[in-house]
Amino acid sequence: MEAQFSKPRARSYRQAAGLFDGFAELAEESAAESVVRKDAVIYVRLPSDEGGTGAGLTDQIDACSLLCAERSWNIADVVVDEAVRTAADPHGINLALYAQADVVVVYDLAVLTSSTNLLLWLIDDLQQRNIELAVAANRSDLAEAFSDQAVFDDILKNNPTAMGMIGDIEDLRGDLTDFVAIEDDLESRDELIWLVTNEPITAARLADEISALHHA
Repeated sequence: MEAQFSKPRARSYRQAAGLFDGFAELAEESAAESVVRKDAVIYVRLPSDEGGTGAGLTDQIDACSLLCAERSWNIADVVVDEAVRTAADPHGINLALYAQADVVVVYDLAVLTSSTNLLLWLIDDLQQRNIELAVAANRSDLAEAFSDQAVFDDILKNNPTAMGMIGDIEDLRGDLTDFVAIEDDLESRDELIWLVTNEPITAARLADEISALHHA
C-alpha cells in the first residue's frame, strides 16, 4: 500500500528529498574536484655524444610534454641543461631532482647519468622520496601497459645485482647527498659502471642491462 501523507508532511518530504539530491550532486562535484593532478618536472639535457645522434632539446621537451598530456600530469616546470655539469656547477639537474614534484620526466635516462650503478641508486633515492621517474623515449603499447615505475619496482625488488649496486653506492657516497657531487666523486675514483649504447636508455633497456649483468 502506498504511504499517504498529509499535505504539509508531503511537502516536507519532497523538500527533504530535494535537499538530499542536492547534497548528492554537491558530493559528486566535490569528489571530482578532489582528484589531484600530479605535478611533473621535465628535465632535458643536450646530447653528450660527439656525433650529435641524441634527441635535441626541442624534441625532448615535445616528447616529455606529450607523455605528461597522456597521463594528465600538470607540468610544473621545464628544466633545461645546456652545458657540462660538475659538482661545482651542477646546472639544472638538482633543481629537477629535488623539486617539489610528484614526477620527474626525462626523454632518456642517460640525461640523468649514463652510469648503470648510479642510475639505480638515483631511481631508488627518488622512490624513497615518493617521486616517480618516467621516460618519454620509445613509447609503445607495451610501455603503456607496464609503467616505468612498475619496471623500476621489479628491478629494485627482485634483482640481487641491482640491490648490490645500490648498496655499494650507499657505502661509497659517504656523507654526500647531492647527486652531481656523488657522480663527480665516484667518477674520480673510477667506481662507475657505464652503459655503452647508441639507443635511448629506457626503463626496459635498463632492465635488460641489469639482467645481463646478473647472469654474466
